[in-house]
Order: sequence, then C-alpha cells, then structure tokens
Amino acid sequence: MMRKGGFLLLFMLFLSKSCFYVDTDRFNMTVTSDYSPLVNISSNFDGNDSITLTDSILFKYMIEIDTGKLFFADLYLGNSQGNYFIMRSDSLVDSLWLHPTLVNVNGDYELTLVAYLKSYTGSLADVLDTEFEISDTSWPLSIIRNVVK
Repeated sequence: MMRKGGFLLLFMLFLSKSCFYVDTDRFNMTVTSDYSPLVNISSNFDGNDSITLTDSILFKYMIEIDTGKLFFADLYLGNSQGNYFIMRSDSLVDSLWLHPTLVNVNGDYELTLVAYLKSYTGSLADVLDTEFEISDTSWPLSIIRNVVK
C-alpha cells in the first residue's frame, strides 16, 4: 500500500507545474569578447551593378572565415513584398542555378546570403555551439520572365 501511495505522490509531483524565479539584477551577465571573426563573402556576381535574369544563371559563392567555423548559410531572394527562402548550405563554397521561375512577378530583387558562424564570446552558449554571429551580403538582381524573342 505504501508503494502505491509513494508512486502516486511522485507521479503527481512530476505532473504538477512549477515556477522558477530568477533575480536578473543579481545574476545578470553580459558577455563581451575581445575577438570578432573576420568574414568575407564573395560570389561570381561581385563587380556587377545589376544582373538581369532572363534565363538560368549559375550563382557561386565563397565564404571566408578566419576561424573556418560556419554553422550554415541561408540564401534569400527578396523585394519590398518580402523574402523568399531559396536554400540552406553548411559548406563554405557552394553553387546553384537560379531560374526566372523563382518568382511570379517581374521586377527588381535582392539576392541575400546570410552566414551563421561561431561567435567566440566564450559564453556557455558559445562553448556548446548554440550561439552564433551573423554576416550577410546582398546582390541586386532584375528578374524578367516570359521574354519574347
């Protein structure tokens, strides 16, 4: 009988909600780092003021980080209406073919590459590889669909 009562009590304690209070004035910590990784993002679109996409085109990029620690990179195509996610990669060098069919409306867009890299702040989150720093670069892109030749 005692075993059933003890089990029931433990079961009730396990299912009950609990509340934790943390005094932020006493345990507040701001971690600052003396080191910030140097990042350079380049592509085959560099040096062009504007690229007009009427047919498929190969987009190649390279991310150079002095530490070499990249978590992943996201590629977006955006305009004033919002951003459209294109791809995610975990490599420093990658490429893909861009097609005018990525969008439904002709117009000017920005191709944006966002790189998530290790922050090196020395915090616990950084040690566990859950804290990141962001570096991004954009390229102007004009997309024209259904071109009559």
